[in-house]
Amino acid sequence: MEPLGEGVAKAIYGWSEGKAFPSSFLKYLSYNIPKGVSMSKYLEKAEKIRAIVEPHHNCAQSVLMALSEATGMDDKTAYNFAANFGGGMKCGSVCGAITGALMAMGLCGKADPADVKALFNEFKKNHEDKINCFELLEINKREGGDKKAHCDALVYECVKLAEDILNK
Repeated sequence: MEPLGEGVAKAIYGWSEGKAFPSSFLKYLSYNIPKGVSMSKYLEKAEKIRAIVEPHHNCAQSVLMALSEATGMDDKTAYNFAANFGGGMKCGSVCGAITGALMAMGLCGKADPADVKALFNEFKKNHEDKINCFELLEINKREGGDKKAHCDALVYECVKLAEDILNK
């Protein structure tokens, strides 16, 4: 499947002409997104969270907070709970966006190994088989990408992956 262009993405995701289309979301859209999918309230919340400059929201916090309505966890608790999981648990390990998605899935009772594997496999398919923060950042740097836009895209991707699993 060819990557989606901004016009197609706007049509698929129901963006109105008056609403800015986040450039970091374009990278996320370059992956295999099914046609007819509308932008969910979770992705909209993730976009708002990633736009906040202070206080900083790491990738794990952003994903877990974006899915807080589904988990029943309030935003402050989600923010504090995921504080040490950004930046690959602050040591470049597993991407915080993945960790936040797995936290949300667990809180919603989705702990089946097949669901976890599905999330990992889909993510790895889109990222040269990598899941660690430091490796994902190296790939982005090699491609000349902006770090914030890269991390924003990973957050959006993991919110969508978790949401798809929660909805099945």
